[in-house]
Amino acid sequence: MKAQLDKSYSTLSQALASAQNELGYTINYDSTYGNTLFKDTYIKQFANAYDCRNEETKTCLSSNTRPTEYKTYTGNTLSTYRFDDGNFLLQDGTFVIIELGDNRMELTVDVNGKDNKPNRWGHDLFTFQIMDDGKLLPMGADGTRSELCDSRSLSTENGVGCTYKALNDKNYWKQLPH
Repeated sequence: MKAQLDKSYSTLSQALASAQNELGYTINYDSTYGNTLFKDTYIKQFANAYDCRNEETKTCLSSNTRPTEYKTYTGNTLSTYRFDDGNFLLQDGTFVIIELGDNRMELTVDVNGKDNKPNRWGHDLFTFQIMDDGKLLPMGADGTRSELCDSRSLSTENGVGCTYKALNDKNYWKQLPH
């Protein structure tokens, strides 16, 4: 999973930089980007990405429903309000979910696809935040909105902040909760 996460981070970051270059300005929450405009501009940066467009299928989520197949870092019920502003599927099977709201822009990625387990934050599901300067940072890094990554927490958002640790802690992958 570590290699898939590294690849996803690089791919998402490059696409964001490319979209900003195409538009000629920094994409961030303050750029007054609407859900559709951001998604349409961003998805164009990926070759042959499949835009789910509010459909509920085996590989897509409808923005009108909340996915039940995803869990927290520790396997509990997940708060899915971060999953409702669009999603798309990359050619390699990576599933990307967009969240725009509460003064933040986030991209969550299921590195092995929605249909493949474990479907847990911090295991195969990772969240990144688009910062004010237009850079994409792994959630849990300094300045991001969440550091929640605790093997004892019962929070419905536990694991959203694991991305930074998963990318930078050499022991992270050996210590995942079951």
